[in-house]
Amino acid sequence: MDQTVGRAEIVVALLDGPVVTDHPAFVHSMIRTVGGSDGKCARPDEAACRHGTAVAGILCATRGVSEAPGIAPGCVVLNRPVIPESGPGGHLEAGPDELAEALVEVTRAGAKVINVSLAMSPSPMTQHSVISRALDYALLRGALVVAAAGNDGELSSTTITRHPAVVPVVSYDEDGRPIGHSNFSASTARRGVGAPGAGVRSITPAGGSVELRGTSFATALISGTAALLWSLFPRCGAADIRAALTLGRNRRALSLIPPLADAKAAHEYLTAKDARTVDRLT
Repeated sequence: MDQTVGRAEIVVALLDGPVVTDHPAFVHSMIRTVGGSDGKCARPDEAACRHGTAVAGILCATRGVSEAPGIAPGCVVLNRPVIPESGPGGHLEAGPDELAEALVEVTRAGAKVINVSLAMSPSPMTQHSVISRALDYALLRGALVVAAAGNDGELSSTTITRHPAVVPVVSYDEDGRPIGHSNFSASTARRGVGAPGAGVRSITPAGGSVELRGTSFATALISGTAALLWSLFPRCGAADIRAALTLGRNRRALSLIPPLADAKAAHEYLTAKDARTVDRLT
């Protein structure tokens, strides 16, 4: 974050609830809405709006304006709501058809990093093939998908987190230990990373701040990190950024718990790779 606020060419897609885009914390943010709606909150008190706005605050709030970290405010953020507004106690879930459509839309709109901080609603397994095809499309077009592992405290994975285009994210606490509410699986072991999922602060639709807990917010931290790394190393591809975040881990692991992400090590990994690329070109 000391080196860059991100580049506008590195587009981050937010597949979440609607966002209060006219929030004071977004005064200098570049948020564009794609899809059929205007992407704004009809009812700011609803769970979907609170969630989408908080995740957007982590990703792109103007730095210093609020308690949100504002990791990559220089990047364009595509706001594509997929979680319906259904009341203050609503479930933060998206149907497979809606999610698949959103993945394709944001990929076509130029998203380089796609943040998926949500759960899929229960549906027949046959419907999940649409998700796999949409993720295949994102992979083919060079996008990196970063997705929450989930907060059920189970040994389980989903169609999303099992896909090779995806970096699954689990939660760590303030002391650097994995949190029991995270889901863990072979997918998190092979291709996943950990990030702070407790004590994370962001904005509320009403203008205040909130302390957050869960893999959704850990995921936003990793998506923001990916966007900054890509901004600093624009010649890299999605596979390079994924390898940097996971430090090349894509193999059989002895533990289902992935390590805590190390942004400095990821930067060093890409610096070395960039130097090798320059050497080959010269």
